[in-house]
Amino acid sequence: YYSFTTDPTSELGVKRAEVDQKKADITTKEKKIQEAKNFYENLERKRDELRKLSTELATMKSTLTEDNDIPAFMKLVLNEAKHVGLIVTSLSPLPSSKKRYYIEQPFDLSFQGVYVQLIAFLDRLAQAERIVRVDDFTVKPRSGTSRASKFIELEGTIKVRTYVYLGTQEDVVATSGGSDTLKK
Repeated sequence: YYSFTTDPTSELGVKRAEVDQKKADITTKEKKIQEAKNFYENLERKRDELRKLSTELATMKSTLTEDNDIPAFMKLVLNEAKHVGLIVTSLSPLPSSKKRYYIEQPFDLSFQGVYVQLIAFLDRLAQAERIVRVDDFTVKPRSGTSRASKFIELEGTIKVRTYVYLGTQEDVVATSGGSDTLKK
């Protein structure tokens, strides 16, 4: 009986070794199943996150229009200047430059007004739905203004840039169902 219960080569020892091996296989397979479950949960979370980011991107792209409507943008700029009382003496489009994902459309804007009007105008452009960038300022006091005046009138030019989004192949994939359709 002693050799039957203690000898690893006996029938009981062999069966115990098989049971231990099966238990070890079960624990490794349970670990693999748990890892697969964690991966699947993580994958679903990542997909949800990607869907959310995709919708966020779509809303952000709506601020970049897909058509280069120069007259509409000029009207927007002129209306914003009119609201603050800034006098626009000229507004002329410059040649656009095409980039990888967008077209940059610059404009030269010449104006007359006081500093506060200029700041209010720039603030209104910053609040516009379209993406607008303003740079290349040239501002000087307007000649012929009286020193007794409460405000110093300015005249100058600024470069106003707007951007037009170019559609890409990635947009086609995103609008047709995203990465879920690529699995086929």
